Amino acid sequence: LIEQTLCMGDGEGTVFVRYRLIEGSEPVALTVRPLCTSRHFHELARYQEIGPPNVVCDGSLISLHWSGDRPTWHLSFNGDFRDRPDWYYDYALVIERERGYDASQDLFMPGPVTGTLVAGDRVGLVFAASVDKPSWEDHAAAFAAACNLLGNGLPLHEVERQILHGARGCELPEREAHSAIQSALRAVDRSP
Repeated sequence: LIEQTLCMGDGEGTVFVRYRLIEGSEPVALTVRPLCTSRHFHELARYQEIGPPNVVCDGSLISLHWSGDRPTWHLSFNGDFRDRPDWYYDYALVIERERGYDASQDLFMPGPVTGTLVAGDRVGLVFAASVDKPSWEDHAAAFAAACNLLGNGLPLHEVERQILHGARGCELPEREAHSAIQSALRAVDRSP
């Protein structure tokens, strides 16, 4: 059983994604193909508009320099990167389509990142994405702060209320909001 957890650092624009093996007797090799773009929150991007980024890889940090006034994005990770750029054209955003919005965009994949997951490992395979130069190593503090907020700072009913409120504001189906609540409860149970 592989757990995927997302977290944002408090007061910053860094998104952390962590994969851990929760159950399993043997190590598992996991390959992630990060799909990237540089666009405004309310707009979708097409290859013809944004063109290919200039990709610079420096160890565990990939920088994607986009054309025009689009911000540079950085992706930090603790896995093994293989430089194999590719485009995913007409990537379907199902929830956006259900909402009646434009639901197709082109996404750039700089190359796959592979890591080995072992049951009981508190780190796993970690990514950090931001317009700042993030470090995947900052994930522990971000996840600890999120678990502290959920586990100690707010009563459970308030956590549920805030997640449901945020889901409604984003027009997220209620079933997905309840799934987010369950994930938050599991995160508290397995805090870093």
